[in-house]
Amino acid sequence: MKMPRKTSPATNRVTQHFVEPPRQQRLFTPQQANQTLPLVRRIVDDLRHEHAAAKKLHDELCTVPLMDRGQRRRIGRQLTRSVRKLELFVEEIRSIGADVVDYRTATVEFAARIDDRPVVLSWRPGEERVDHWRELTAEDQRLPLATV
Repeated sequence: MKMPRKTSPATNRVTQHFVEPPRQQRLFTPQQANQTLPLVRRIVDDLRHEHAAAKKLHDELCTVPLMDRGQRRRIGRQLTRSVRKLELFVEEIRSIGADVVDYRTATVEFAARIDDRPVVLSWRPGEERVDHWRELTAEDQRLPLATV
């Protein structure tokens, strides 16, 4: 009788990819979040550049005929390397205590509390400082901090 293969609790059986264990979430004040922005900006610039490269590779892969296995493999390897770089950039942001919530807009969020409610502070490239927030349940409703 063959025994079922055991998997690590940190491994997802379906994808066999590492699943990050829950982390203790750091809470930021707007001032603390703003202090991280010089580093966050550099990482996000790299992330946006790599995201554009990955999208271009994906689009290119979609146009290569199925019969052209060599070119599909070459592009697939490049795309895999690009996705790994994206994952590293996201991990860098996470190591600061923040999260990248949208590759397209490169929105970065910082866990916070306002009036004893859990919220997130929100920053996007081009913004001078962390100046927006949103309720955890309101994904597309960024509000100016001045409204608090």
